[in-house]
Amino acid sequence: MQLHTLLQQLTDFDTPLLANTIGSITIEAGDFLHATREGVIKIPTSCLEELPGRAVAMRAFEHAAHREMRRTDITVNAKRKLVFGPLTDYGF
Repeated sequence: MQLHTLLQQLTDFDTPLLANTIGSITIEAGDFLHATREGVIKIPTSCLEELPGRAVAMRAFEHAAHREMRRTDITVNAKRKLVFGPLTDYGF
């Protein structure tokens, strides 16, 4: 799976694109985009079926990671092991 990212400020909404590229991302009819103030990603259609489940898993991982990173009773290295060690438990 390949995700492309870019950072560009958009000023119009619900307006057809005049060009078929934004930054380095080629946009075509039917493409799925996710945009926030940090940027835009183009989501390959081959990923759409598994996307909801992966989003839930990512949110669960982020919640667990933030909980560990807020701890004050362990070292930074111990936090890294607790956060990055169980990535496979979340399917990453």
